[in-house]
Amino acid sequence: MMKMQSGSANRRSIGPLVTGILLVAAFSTSAYAECGTAPAASALKPAVARSGGFSGRFLKVDDERSWQSDPANIVGLWSVTLFGLQQGVDDHAIVTWHADGTELMNSSKPASTGNFCMGVWQQTGRRTYELNHFALEFPTIINIHEHIVLDPKGNRYTGTYTVDLIDANNPTGAPFATGIASGKIEGKRLTVF
Repeated sequence: MMKMQSGSANRRSIGPLVTGILLVAAFSTSAYAECGTAPAASALKPAVARSGGFSGRFLKVDDERSWQSDPANIVGLWSVTLFGLQQGVDDHAIVTWHADGTELMNSSKPASTGNFCMGVWQQTGRRTYELNHFALEFPTIINIHEHIVLDPKGNRYTGTYTVDLIDANNPTGAPFATGIASGKIEGKRLTVF
């Protein structure tokens, strides 16, 4: 049977360990959880590049900040009418503006004319928005630019639109026809009740 040693022997073996930990802690200047050295703060770049001087912010991805808590918010489902400058009503559509900056439109035009469209939008000021919207009518992409102003209650919007045409075989190229149509746009928020 093995006999336990007295407490003084245990203290002698733990003493150098505790002293070593304290010395390391006292003389360490910093620690990094990465390989290499830490970059200078001025060398850090945002994970998402944005033009126009936007400052960083967290993006909520749930419905906690819906249009009900902030009535002047474009996010939601809309009944929209586009009025051409010469021909009167040009289109009726159901439009969804998503919180992530995307938009979907289901137009009343025939499917062969690209009646289902997608776009991206950005808020440009208090209750003002820009929408860049695309419909495919092969071999052409119809590009609609909208400038929108939301009413103070957030239940209606008005604005203007212009239409450009882009070659679908070169979708990143410049439009081959600009300003082929333009007009005014009106939207009314659709709700459950």
